[in-house]
Amino acid sequence: MTIEDIRQLVLQADPRASHYESTEKGTAYTTWHEFGRDPLWGDNDTAEDGWRFQVDRFTKLDTDPMVEAIWKTLKAEPRVAVEHIVMPDPGTEYVHHVFSCRGR
Repeated sequence: MTIEDIRQLVLQADPRASHYESTEKGTAYTTWHEFGRDPLWGDNDTAEDGWRFQVDRFTKLDTDPMVEAIWKTLKAEPRVAVEHIVMPDPGTEYVHHVFSCRGR
């Protein structure tokens, strides 16, 4: 899975998602970033390339439909393993949804 594959997958879920950071202010937003190359080794070489990446959804809604859309999109991709973590931030009133992924 390439970084471009990841970009396309995230944009399927949220067409307004941005890489690394967002310029959105005061509203819900989605960002994503790759953070580690994760190749599958075979025959003393890379048999299949992969990346660890994260999709972040920041929202003030308890039931933001975009959270479910991101989850369903990532979960439906057979080349991606995904974990969903929820981290409320009382200081900002945002709920941070972290989708930690491993893509092959």
